[in-house]
Amino acid sequence: MKKLTLFTLLGWIFFACSSPSHDLLITNVNVIDVVTGEVLPNRTVAIDGDEITAIYTKTIKPSKGTEVVDGTDKYLIPGLWDMHVHNNWNYEDTNDLMLANGITGAREMWGNMAILRKMIEERAAGKPIIDIYSAGVLTDGAPKIWPSSAEVTDPTAAEALVRCQVRAGADFIKVYSMLDSACFFTIGKTATELGVPFSGHVPEAVPIFDALAAGMLTSEHLYGLHQLGISEQENKQLDSLFEVGNQFEAFRRELKFFNSSVMKEKLQKLDLSKHWFSPTMVTNRGIRSMQDSVFTSDPRISYLPNYMTEDWKPRRTMGSQRMMPSLALMQQLYQNDFQILTILIESKAQIIAGTDYPNPWAFPGFSMHDELEIYVQAGMMPLQALQTATLNPAKVMNNDRIGSVEKGRLASLELLNSNPLEDINAVRDIESVILRGKTFNRGELDDMLANAKRKAALPDVMTLLGPRVQEGKLDELLYLLETKLDSLSEHYHLASLEYGLNGMGYQSLNGEKGVESAQEIFALNTRLFPHSQNVWDSYAECFLMQGDTTNAVEYYQKALDIYPCNQVIEKRLLVLKP
Repeated sequence: MKKLTLFTLLGWIFFACSSPSHDLLITNVNVIDVVTGEVLPNRTVAIDGDEITAIYTKTIKPSKGTEVVDGTDKYLIPGLWDMHVHNNWNYEDTNDLMLANGITGAREMWGNMAILRKMIEERAAGKPIIDIYSAGVLTDGAPKIWPSSAEVTDPTAAEALVRCQVRAGADFIKVYSMLDSACFFTIGKTATELGVPFSGHVPEAVPIFDALAAGMLTSEHLYGLHQLGISEQENKQLDSLFEVGNQFEAFRRELKFFNSSVMKEKLQKLDLSKHWFSPTMVTNRGIRSMQDSVFTSDPRISYLPNYMTEDWKPRRTMGSQRMMPSLALMQQLYQNDFQILTILIESKAQIIAGTDYPNPWAFPGFSMHDELEIYVQAGMMPLQALQTATLNPAKVMNNDRIGSVEKGRLASLELLNSNPLEDINAVRDIESVILRGKTFNRGELDDMLANAKRKAALPDVMTLLGPRVQEGKLDELLYLLETKLDSLSEHYHLASLEYGLNGMGYQSLNGEKGVESAQEIFALNTRLFPHSQNVWDSYAECFLMQGDTTNAVEYYQKALDIYPCNQVIEKRLLVLKP
């Protein structure tokens, strides 16, 4: 009995003197507490799997096989979230840019559930895909602004679309500018009933007072706020000018009418406690600066392929058929946006950071740092700015696994070389990024950036394929894409391939090459891009144009199964099905 007691005692002594085993230790690091603004020095942060499992104040001896990151003189913060992105159609070109800039998650404002599922599959297979919180399809009124968005004009259709999006897996509903008030309020009521938020543009037909009263969780781009600084009579004058197409004069008068004191007084009457503003200042500034050489010469453009930046040219933007406003007027409009931001900050409004990339001069990853810098320039303390991309997103998404460096939180973190509480630009000086427990050191982040720049400089694959179609070498084109796609990706940029092939299919369908060639091209596109609703829709249309309704129905249904909330395909099937 005495021997057993001694053995047990020795075992407890050994256990007490040994260090616990962990997958990863970040040692001797300064942890930034984004809740209190404290710097917690000389901590060792332990990570197992994708979770922070302990934060020690003592030295921990690493076990065999434990990865160790030296955090001496470094500062550890949560990974940043960009709360306004359009990532679906370009994530293969932007994901690494986000990660290399410390962005470990993003809120997708125009979702595509098929692409989201593809990203989840790639993440599960080990690819370093950032986390995504996604809207469903963009939900607009009539006339809708974007051709591929949903358009609802009566409350019954609005309710049905919300229910469909929630069933399809949308995290929230994105509302847009042309919704009428009846549809907007129906969307809000239905979303609330189903337990999902609704966010987006404050519609032109809905005053911001009413939008917030309806429970709108976030509003984007400062929409609806300009009117708070203008009297009711002055707003009517502006509406009249916009209605007759005299937008430049409306802009000038809006600047003249705006009164910050009037806005502050009206803001005091708003209940801001349950609402969040996403100002997207880098996009507001970028759209107002499209003719400014300071922006057009930004070297960061070299990281983006041409298809993403072509639309940044004034001639290609919405409304480009008309002459662009003067640069001076556009810059005054941005200064008005900046003034509104300062008023929001003074009013203690709740703010989340978002960039709205890939709008003009909003660079994936890089521009989040710009956004936070603008917030500090407008009056935030660095801690407040940091919270807009960490703590506040966690609150908006009701996600208690992110937003701070604490035990039990997700191990998506950013290790900085200097203190962001002293200078917010410290978020640009990144030593390493941890994504769900996997470390990417400075060298690996630099490799990501270099590879993105290399890919961006590649010629478009359609410069290779287009001439082959023109020369009638369809068999050669099909062979190349079926057997040599991986090698092609080393020499050509493939981002335009899906839509380029679709265009070729329609050219063949409507031209001399005929239905047979078109069908081969559309079929190839479905094999290359099986997750795309668009390619199955085009394949179905090819059969429909031949009078083959059986195959048309089959492939329209395939397209609808990928994302069930496409109203156009739904209506087509209702007509075609017996």
